[in-house]
Amino acid sequence: MSMERGGSLFAWLLGLLGALAAIPAFAQLPAARVEGVAALVGGKAPGPDVGVILRSDVELKARINLARASKDPLGPLTQEALRDALRELIGEELIVREARRIRTVEPGQDDLRDERKRLAESCGGAERLSQLLTGLQVRDQELRAVVQRRALVAAFLTSNLEGATTITEGQIDAALAEAGYAEPGKASPETRRIIAAALAREALNRSVKRWVRVLSARVPVRVYARFDAG
Repeated sequence: MSMERGGSLFAWLLGLLGALAAIPAFAQLPAARVEGVAALVGGKAPGPDVGVILRSDVELKARINLARASKDPLGPLTQEALRDALRELIGEELIVREARRIRTVEPGQDDLRDERKRLAESCGGAERLSQLLTGLQVRDQELRAVVQRRALVAAFLTSNLEGATTITEGQIDAALAEAGYAEPGKASPETRRIIAAALAREALNRSVKRWVRVLSARVPVRVYARFDAG
């Protein structure tokens, strides 16, 4: 499987790891980034083998998510958006740790370049990403770390979820029948393609959830920033 396909798997992962509930209109925070430790993955205290997730990492992730759905990614963030971003980062860190434990091949320069391109596309283009990074005063080193993490997660998913998104014609027919098609076999190719893609996303989501659940059960995670609604 190519890294390009791995990138699309990573895009699906982003949708999975966030909460699905609607973001409330209250408990909004200003755009200023706040530093400090948000969570530790792999230990209960900082150390050489412990992943540190900073509050600035959480806000950057939340604003990248916001850029996909809002014209103003530098606008107010809700506490729920920050909680969602933190959960995503914890899930990514768990997968990165496992990828390195089993010695998943580290992404090369071409993979990193492609991942940065996908990151820009997820924000609405390179110019929009640049504006976001400038507005948040994100350093090049910080952005490289984001891209490296995303690319390694994509590599891990590509290696370990092979076949997870294979959908049979029978599954497509069953889904069409459930949707009300009297004769699923006569559905147009485009309709079947859309159904197959939706089923593949669901299958991948279930597989990734299992990975994150298993990893979180054996890897200590300590959360400092709860982002509780006030």
